[in-house]
Amino acid sequence: MNLSMKRDRLLLKAKVTERSYIVTKFKEFILLLSINIIALTSLLYGFEYYLKLTDPKYHLPPNGIVDGKLYTWGHLVVNNKYGFRERDFDIPKPKVYRIMVLGDSLTWGAGLDINERYTNLAESYLNQAFPERKFEVLNFGLRGGPTTMEKDILRKYKNLVKPNRIVVGFCLNDPQPKDQDYTIEREEFKKNMILSLLLYL
Repeated sequence: MNLSMKRDRLLLKAKVTERSYIVTKFKEFILLLSINIIALTSLLYGFEYYLKLTDPKYHLPPNGIVDGKLYTWGHLVVNNKYGFRERDFDIPKPKVYRIMVLGDSLTWGAGLDINERYTNLAESYLNQAFPERKFEVLNFGLRGGPTTMEKDILRKYKNLVKPNRIVVGFCLNDPQPKDQDYTIEREEFKKNMILSLLLYL
């Protein structure tokens, strides 16, 4: 009996030791898994942070409305009392040769500082070339404005501005009668889709 009891004790001790070994190994596995998850998560967040720091789109200048102010690629847009991206000008017209420029966003100066627009450059060049005369080149450009809007602006402000010359900055998409992304192809596609739906019903 003594031998049998010793054997049972040894077996019980072996089972307890085996269970303890399994529990210890399981704890080690959980600890290693947790360390790996934390390390991998840290690595991924670190890499994401690095990508954010080096991504050029995060370093682009502001474009659009930021903190209630309008920007065009980093250049603050300031409008005059008539709502145009132009300085205030004298009314009645002083003794100057005044040029009124109408146009779309290329005239308005999308992405440009006000002094980089062709209207400001033209005024500077004219005043340098003809110092005996004073030139004013006034910009009445609109972002995304079609020619029909330019016509309305001309009618509204021509008698107020009293220009000596009127210039229209013209692009190929200006005469379109609808919004900026209007195309004949898109309109035809819509008509065909509606027609197909009507025939199907």
